Amino acid sequence: MRRYRPWIALAVVSLLFFIVLLAPAGLLVGGLQQQLPGLKVSSVSGTVWRGEAYGLSWGSPRRGIALTTLKWRARAWSLLALSPAADIEGQLEEQQYSARLSLPLGHDLRLENLRAELPLAALAVNSPVPLSGRVSAEVARLTIDDDRIAELSGRVVLHDLVIGGQQRPLPLGSFAAELDQRDGELVAKLFDLGGPGKLEGELRLGLDGEYRTDSVIALASDSDESLRNWLPLLGEPTADDRYRLVQRGRFW
Repeated sequence: MRRYRPWIALAVVSLLFFIVLLAPAGLLVGGLQQQLPGLKVSSVSGTVWRGEAYGLSWGSPRRGIALTTLKWRARAWSLLALSPAADIEGQLEEQQYSARLSLPLGHDLRLENLRAELPLAALAVNSPVPLSGRVSAEVARLTIDDDRIAELSGRVVLHDLVIGGQQRPLPLGSFAAELDQRDGELVAKLFDLGGPGKLEGELRLGLDGEYRTDSVIALASDSDESLRNWLPLLGEPTADDRYRLVQRGRFW
């Protein structure tokens, strides 16, 4: 009997392994929703091994991100190593994104090598003025421990921001945010990449959805005078012909 024990143990481990692989996809999505408050999903299909989630959104209807669909494929050896990981991706119309998601031992959640592109319209931004443009993001690593951001390194770029409606669109230029963490919160250093609009400031966001931003907006001397009509809607005027935007609230 003893000589069969290794084979019995292997059979048990293999059985558990395949049970995990064939578990309903809802188990995986439910785990993500516990780690990411504000994550909403309309429906799921498939298994933990390979599946899809539809109608994803993160945040509130007024402030958040609409991700539409998400596909994943688990890495089998990561399950055996008790550090489950999956490659995730999504592409629909103008949205595309990919990353590696893992639940390593000793951590709640880790996201690596995130690449994303989507229209600004996919972000539910509560702006007092009509805005359009494209957003790209590159995040090398995001680690969440005990409902706090433990590691974060990345950059988000807002390309070719346009203010105003379709009848008279006014280009403001491109802007960027360098992502870091401080005291368990996301900290974004905001700045412009050239163009009529000038920006400097900071945004802080906690996993509880509370955010705070303090930034200063100005225009280049040779910018379209029509842009100045919009600035009072974005912030309070200062003595040096700039506008300060101070806001706080909740994303979810």
